[in-house]
Amino acid sequence: MMRQLPVPLYDLMQRGPFLALATETLRLGHETTPIATWRIITLSLCISLFLALLLSRFGAMKGAVITLSLALLLFSLATKLHQSAHLDADPILPFLSIFFTFMAVQITLHPAFHRLRQAAKSAIGKVDMGLARLFHSSVDAIITFSPEGRILTMNTAAENLFGQTAEKCAGAQLSDILPDHAQSLLSAVSQNRPGRMEARENLPERHIPLHMDMTFNTLPSDEGWIGFASIRDISDIKTREEQYKRAATHDAMTGLPNRAAFKKHLEATLMFAQDTRQTFCVFLMDLNKFKAVNDTLGHHIGDELLIEVARRFKAAIRKGDFVARLGGDEFAIVMSAPSAQSDARILAARIIESIAAPLQLEGHDIDVGTSIGISVFPEHANQSDKLLQLADEAMYTAKRGKFGFTFTGTPLLET
Repeated sequence: MMRQLPVPLYDLMQRGPFLALATETLRLGHETTPIATWRIITLSLCISLFLALLLSRFGAMKGAVITLSLALLLFSLATKLHQSAHLDADPILPFLSIFFTFMAVQITLHPAFHRLRQAAKSAIGKVDMGLARLFHSSVDAIITFSPEGRILTMNTAAENLFGQTAEKCAGAQLSDILPDHAQSLLSAVSQNRPGRMEARENLPERHIPLHMDMTFNTLPSDEGWIGFASIRDISDIKTREEQYKRAATHDAMTGLPNRAAFKKHLEATLMFAQDTRQTFCVFLMDLNKFKAVNDTLGHHIGDELLIEVARRFKAAIRKGDFVARLGGDEFAIVMSAPSAQSDARILAARIIESIAAPLQLEGHDIDVGTSIGISVFPEHANQSDKLLQLADEAMYTAKRGKFGFTFTGTPLLET
């Protein structure tokens, strides 16, 4: 015998809904909860619109398959909920509303999304072309390389700088074009230490050293990273810097160090000699009859004479000695660590003999000589200015003795 179930009293409801719920309660044996159909449809439409916008990038076919799968899943869940939670709702409604709403939105939006994707691809292509033009039109040499140090790409400026084509260098070792700095560059980049450095490379393809201003960094890639180096040739700048430095420390006519360079070298020699308890000599020299050459043959012959005399001075001194032009026809030598004063005498005699050798300039026989004054550290003085002063006084003593050389205080030889 069927068990009688109590029918709930819905005092506030009208008779029609009351009888329907009572009948359903008797049929199922429990109460049911009615859900308005419009709420189900509204919720389904919102879900389908969200899914349509989210899945439009997959295209109509893929999006439809994905949405159909989701709709079937919702249909299954709605059916299960209908059976277990006793909801008075038709589970087919969310399925149909989601699927058809999605297809309507897809049909409407897919062409727009397609145009957007095409526009994005076109923009990316233009950017890539622009980067390629920038890469190859850069005045700086640009090289990319793998973590193993193999060259990947190089631009036109790099081809011109290193004298090799990109095709030939592709896959070659970075050390093939940067033999002196490839290892340090690769080490810095592999440790993620971007930076900038000035470097000098001696390349066999170039007759002069290559001075570089190099900036390096890493770029992300599918394999992790690749190295990137931008190289600017600053050889001309370095050459001009060297010329400026040389002009500040060297005589433009003879190429010998000037007075400023001589004083700097003399101070350094003095400090070293004081620390090591060594000796050295200061020679001060000028030319005899130089004024007569200038007055009779002209200053251009006098200039040529100074150039030739400077060459002979350089040839006469020992390795390690220092010769400079102080100005006019006055020259000076720092003779480092002579073993005895006899070494200074030998050098002075060799210089006198060299300058007195026959000399012809532009068809003119030139007859000049030199007078030399010598001071010795620490025997005569222990300050650079005093050593120069004493050597100057000794030089004038030698000049009066006619083409001789003299140590400070005592004339040793006259010729």
